[in-house]
Amino acid sequence: MLIIWLDAHLFTDIFNTLNSTYIYHKQPTNPQHHRAAGNLRRLKTSTRKVLAVRVVAADGAYNYTEAKLSDKVFGTDGDPVNLKSQTAACSYDQLQFVATPDRNITNDHDPKDQTTGIVNGVMTVEIANLVNEKSIDAELERAITTKINEVFGVNSPKDIAEHVMYCLPYRPFSITAKAYVGHWLSVFNNEYCNFVSVQMHEVSFNELFHCTLIISFIGCNTLSHTYIKILTART
Repeated sequence: MLIIWLDAHLFTDIFNTLNSTYIYHKQPTNPQHHRAAGNLRRLKTSTRKVLAVRVVAADGAYNYTEAKLSDKVFGTDGDPVNLKSQTAACSYDQLQFVATPDRNITNDHDPKDQTTGIVNGVMTVEIANLVNEKSIDAELERAITTKINEVFGVNSPKDIAEHVMYCLPYRPFSITAKAYVGHWLSVFNNEYCNFVSVQMHEVSFNELFHCTLIISFIGCNTLSHTYIKILTART
């Protein structure tokens, strides 16, 4: 059976049986769209920490609580279908996404600031930026990253977790979600941070494989996904 996915001008062919986890990426028109194009890959075998960040901006917030976000990403309150469970199912338990361990804020900040430590793989970050149709992605991401670095005394969020999900407040006219290839960061527009198909599609781009497609094939999850923007890795 052949499943073809068109994603930002990148065709992905997946040759799969119920017992196979190989993916083949055709050479894209623009080589920067995928650094691993033309390679035959097997899913990575490892345990990787994930941090989901609930973002509060000056004019809005991600609409769900930390507890709800943790449940949607890790199943901490009984949600049976989430990033953690479906990645394990997709990879036959060879790839495990686990909640980043609890961690207290180490540096002082304004007590009125809603930024929190990490509990059950989730934290809240408050930024002063506005989140609207005129806001610039890079500025929002930089503000969130800077705040995480400041409150934990790290050089980068990747010092805390291999994968970090920024769950933004609702942004009109914004894309559903995006991820940086070969990087630690994925970014979601409000409730799309809760959707397992979107979670897996984006975090999989960090890892250079299309786990969502495999899940669709073996019936772990149906793929219902809108436009996704692919970006090359940043430092």
